[in-house]
Formats: sequence, C-alpha cells, structure tokens
Amino acid sequence: MTVSSASQQIEAIHEMMSTGHKSVRIESHTLVIWGVTAAVLILFVDDIFSHQNISDPVARALSMNLFIASILTLVGIIESRMTRSKRDARDESLSFVQMQLSKVWWLILGLIVIINLAMQFFGGGYMLYSLTMALMGMALYIQGLFSRQMLAWAGVGMILLGLVTLATKLPLQLIEWIAVFCFGIGWPLLAWAINHQKINKSMIQRLIFTLIWLAVIIIPAYAVTLLASEPDYELVKNTISLNDYKKLQKSPEKKQIISLPAGTVIPVNLNIGGGLVNVSKQMPLILTLATEIKIEVQNGSPTGRFKLKNTDWKIFKYDFRLRITRFLSSLKPKQGPGITVDTRIVTKD
Repeated sequence: MTVSSASQQIEAIHEMMSTGHKSVRIESHTLVIWGVTAAVLILFVDDIFSHQNISDPVARALSMNLFIASILTLVGIIESRMTRSKRDARDESLSFVQMQLSKVWWLILGLIVIINLAMQFFGGGYMLYSLTMALMGMALYIQGLFSRQMLAWAGVGMILLGLVTLATKLPLQLIEWIAVFCFGIGWPLLAWAINHQKINKSMIQRLIFTLIWLAVIIIPAYAVTLLASEPDYELVKNTISLNDYKKLQKSPEKKQIISLPAGTVIPVNLNIGGGLVNVSKQMPLILTLATEIKIEVQNGSPTGRFKLKNTDWKIFKYDFRLRITRFLSSLKPKQGPGITVDTRIVTKD
C-alpha cells in the first residue's frame, strides 16, 4: 500500500466519521410548515381572541393558549408523518440523535406557550416576540451543531434578532412584523438554501447568505410598519376640528380624523372595586390635553391611530403606555388612611 493511498483511506474514514457525527438533516418542508404556521399565528391570534370577542381575561388567556397548543400539535403530527414518508421513500431512517433533538424542539415550543400564558396574567407581553425568535433560534443552532446544513448560522441570526429587538426597545409593531417575516419568509428561504451546496461551501458564503437573509427579514418589516401606521391621505387632508365634530347630528360611519387642541378637557371614569374596597360615589377624573392630538374615529370610537404634534402617526395598541410610577399608602393619626398613586401616560418615540 502506497503512502498516497493510505492517506486517502484515512481521509475517507475521517469523512465517514464526520458524516456520522453530523447525521441530522432537517427536511425542507419542515421549515416551510413551521415557519408559515408561526407567521399566521402571530398575525391572527390576537384578532381572533380580542377583548371584543372574549371579554373575560382569564377565559381569553386560557382559550388563546389552548388554541395555539392545539394548532402546534396538529402541525407537528402532520410534519412528522411527512418527514417519515419522505425518509421511507428514500429508504432512510431517522437517527437516534435526530429523534432526541425533536424532543428539544417540542420542549422549546411548550416553553413558548407557557411563557405566553404567564404573560397574559402577569404582563411582559412586549417581550414575547423577541423571546420567541431567540428560543427558536436556539433550537436551530442546537440542531445545526449535529448537522451539515447551515442551520447554526440562521439560529445565531435569530438569537441576535431576538436579543437586539429586546435590548433596543424597538416599537412593538416593528418587532411583531420582524417576527412575521422571520418565520413567514425567512424560514422558507432557509429551506431553499440548506439544500444548495454552493451556499454551504465556505464560511464566507454562509456569512454573506446570513446577512442577506437578515436583510430580507428586517427591511420589509420596517417598510410594512411605516405603511400600517399611516392613515389614508384623503383622511389626513379632510381633518376636522373637535368643535365641528360636535356639531354633527350623529357619528359618521366612515373613518374621520378629529383634531383635539391642547387644553381639551377629558373626563376619565375610574372604577375601582373588589372584595377590599367599593366606590362610594362615582366622580370623573378631569384631565386636560397638554398638546394637540389627532385621532382617527369611526362610529364614535377611536380606531387606534393617533398623532401628536410634531410626531409621526402611532397606533394605540403598540405605542401607548400607562405606567404606575408610585403606589404609596399611609395611615396617619389625624388624617386616617390614604392612598397616593402616581401614573404617567407616554407614547413610544
């Protein structure tokens, strides 16, 4: 046996060992199915289980997460059967490592559902989409450690997306659209890329594809966020004042933008109840606007779009914040019991 043939055999053995250690391979349809499912859930679940449809917060939280868990379970069963069918057609089997990694995926999916349920009761929903991207990115990264496909690169990209959006406190609407495009566009694109050897050939090519992949997610998400917040030009053009709006006989059925000047009086009916206290006499809390605000209204109710002076248009669901900065109780001999509550109403800049 010559030295060259011996070295070739050694290299072949090393290649076989490397292939055996990285025997895990994710099917293209897996990324497409899970990505589209996640994007659809992010887009429509909040609207389906809105406060208008289910007023009780406990029932809304439980039904929402039961629905999400049911959809994920159903999709998981369908995806698993499709994967086994394709493997059987190629006369292949699922390796022990891949079956164990599938348990990691289910663990992370269950963790996301539990976190969402907990946030429904204890707050912190602002972090949900960022945490979802970071956790699913971790699942891709773990899978990529045992695979020859470029899953680890996409996993790191998703982890960075989740952490950066959370650390920089981006508008919630933008984070939501980033998550939608990450799963709905990014995962199908990744499904196409993992089977192309030219993209997986070198580290530079993988890095270039990852940067392009992130750009395909972030740029459209930012563009859609800008378009979604802006009302129709004709509405902005035909803005009427609060005094003119009050002169109308009834609320218009079509959308209308109303301009409320600074100093406008706003009565707030504050209802506090429970087993500990009762409101003895209902008296509105009188607030006055500190700055001019324009509000989009339909059928006598705000649609959620509003604009402060010298700012862009905003959406109430994403950009309005009511914060309790201090809750102080006292019980003094002459004054008796008392409660002081300091709150701040702010909008996302």
